[in-house]
Amino acid sequence: MAHFCAVQSFAGGPGIPAGCSLLRSSDPAQREVVLHRFGSGTLTRSLPCRASATPHAKGFDGNGVFIALGNVSCRASNNDWGKVTAIDGNLVASDLVISCYEDSTLVVTRDLKTRFFYGRDIWAEVDGVAEMEYGKGYCLPIGYRNAAQDAIRPRQDAETSMALLTVAESGALIEYELVDKLKQGQPVFKQASRS
Repeated sequence: MAHFCAVQSFAGGPGIPAGCSLLRSSDPAQREVVLHRFGSGTLTRSLPCRASATPHAKGFDGNGVFIALGNVSCRASNNDWGKVTAIDGNLVASDLVISCYEDSTLVVTRDLKTRFFYGRDIWAEVDGVAEMEYGKGYCLPIGYRNAAQDAIRPRQDAETSMALLTVAESGALIEYELVDKLKQGQPVFKQASRS
């Protein structure tokens, strides 16, 4: 997530990106972890961190935790397999939120706003307003009682929404293609689809 998100942060130490502290595990199976500190100021560029507050064991997908105490504003937000993302504030992603990974959680204590929400069958829980113009998937209010009844869906249906993407959903996991395009600065939406 940190690859794309602008977050509130403190300045970092020598040789460490602003807002980050580098932690190394004594376990050789673990990669280094970057811990982001939130506070005054706003970092409005991509965080150049190899991990987004997430420990990864070699040979395993995702896992870990990303916690933001405050608002997260970004072009695109991407969760990961088995990862818990908790934002104590708003999540505003101007283009895209990808939250479709099994065993993952995305919780936003205020509003979630994005142009496109890609969640397939993994929802995000939101305590405020969930505004999604396009997407495949849904959000649920924190503390929901009936998922089918309480689901908050994008304004446009899934078929209309998926036709906007520059990648096709053909049974493959398109989230990898979307993330690759974002990292390379390539468009994820077809040109005529910009509203």
